[in-house]
Amino acid sequence: MNNLAASRPNHNIPELGILTRVMDLSSFDMIYIYHHLSKGVTLDLTRDSAHYYKSAVQVSFKGFKLGYLPEKVSAIVSARMDKGLELIARIKSIEKLKYLPLKSLDIELLF
Repeated sequence: MNNLAASRPNHNIPELGILTRVMDLSSFDMIYIYHHLSKGVTLDLTRDSAHYYKSAVQVSFKGFKLGYLPEKVSAIVSARMDKGLELIARIKSIEKLKYLPLKSLDIELLF
């Protein structure tokens, strides 16, 4: 019998992806920059040790704070960030009412 060894070529393809929503949009800087946000735009993620849960991950765009990842998603993301693993955050979808700031912001996290 032939030995079939399946190997995954390394083409910098992310191993894992998570689709999640940014929390607390109306509490921070989103109202100043929402018109610059669109599908596919890359966002910045940073740890925020001053938040009420210790693994909090802040979502921002060009230095403007948009909100936080949900607590359970933050636990996964922060553990990977602490290991120094690469992470990409991009806008997946935006829900907006005419002439008003964003109602919701869904992002895709690629590891």
